[in-house]
Amino acid sequence: MHIIDFATAPGAVIEQFASVGATSVHLGSGAGESHVYMVRFVPDGQIGEHPTGFGQLFLVIDGSGWVSGADGQRRMVSVG
Repeated sequence: MHIIDFATAPGAVIEQFASVGATSVHLGSGAGESHVYMVRFVPDGQIGEHPTGFGQLFLVIDGSGWVSGADGQRRMVSVG
């Protein structure tokens, strides 16, 4: 078992896509194209619009904000 303290895990600054105040921590990889990352945002942080090229799951564990898909429609997200 490997325990990760998300509050103190060092993250790599995300610089692509006009990102501001966003860092990522690689948590693991599987076979093929499966990868798990934790992304942390400071208040008002963001990752700009970009193509993903693969399926993504976005899970909010603290705070709230919004996301948008290819249609550009904003959808509010929050814990739970």
